Amino acid sequence: MCDFRMCGRLSRLIKNGRLQGTRGETLLIPVGKKLPFKNLVLYGLGPSNEFDERVASEVSRALVKLAAGLQVSRYAVVLPGRSLGVLSLRRALGLFLAAAGRQADVLIIEPISAQKEAGDLLPSEEGAAP
Repeated sequence: MCDFRMCGRLSRLIKNGRLQGTRGETLLIPVGKKLPFKNLVLYGLGPSNEFDERVASEVSRALVKLAAGLQVSRYAVVLPGRSLGVLSLRRALGLFLAAAGRQADVLIIEPISAQKEAGDLLPSEEGAAP
């Protein structure tokens, strides 16, 4: 959806070799008024055949550190491993929460149909686990 809203900009970056997806590759892209946020951060996961729970944990920690370095207090994230289908929502969320802590103000991007799977891991509106 982001690529569509950005008129294929991400696809062009990949096609032109400016975006490889190597593990740790980070690209900050200002999106202007095309999306409901100011910037998009792309973080490379590396080769899909090498992605496992250990890598997901490392990437989760790196994303949290990156957000802190950017001084971002609220952000949205697709959990590492979910787009590849390697980790269940419950496991990916557990790894991310272990890295971010329960106080992080993070919007998890996940299809509605899968959200009930791990709802008990998320804090309630009052900030306490249900």
